[in-house]
Amino acid sequence: MKKLSTLTITIFFFLYLSNFVFASPKEELDELVKETKSSISHISPSDLSKKMKSDEKFYLIDVRTKAEYDAGHLAGAKWIPRGKIEWGVTSLTDDPDAEMILYCRSGGRSSLSVQSLEKLGYKNIKDIDGGFKAWVSEGNTFYNAHGENKIVNYGASEPGIKK
Repeated sequence: MKKLSTLTITIFFFLYLSNFVFASPKEELDELVKETKSSISHISPSDLSKKMKSDEKFYLIDVRTKAEYDAGHLAGAKWIPRGKIEWGVTSLTDDPDAEMILYCRSGGRSSLSVQSLEKLGYKNIKDIDGGFKAWVSEGNTFYNAHGENKIVNYGASEPGIKK
């Protein structure tokens, strides 16, 4: 009986320890995005809205998929998918001080893109805090093949979105 208790304790200890040692790739990705988001600069949707109404020159870049971009994007946004962000931006500008604002659906892909561009030497890059979801949930407009659009009550059926 004593061997069984020792074996049981060993198995439980291994299972407990494996939760810390063997994280899943999804957990690792979530942690990477969380760390990246905390280490880069952000701009709120309301500050971006003000900036878009000013005469300031900046690049607005959508890093989502083509289908997401076609479904709706911010006015003046250039589409450069995350997988080609380094090549797309270097062909757009080689000025390391050029102001760029990137976005994706909720901020994960754009945060990783900001970090990647910073490694190339670009210094003035921000991510829209909360991404496209936050932009439209604050009542801002977006554009697609149908023209200007505005979502009323974005995320009503999506958990975690405050109305």
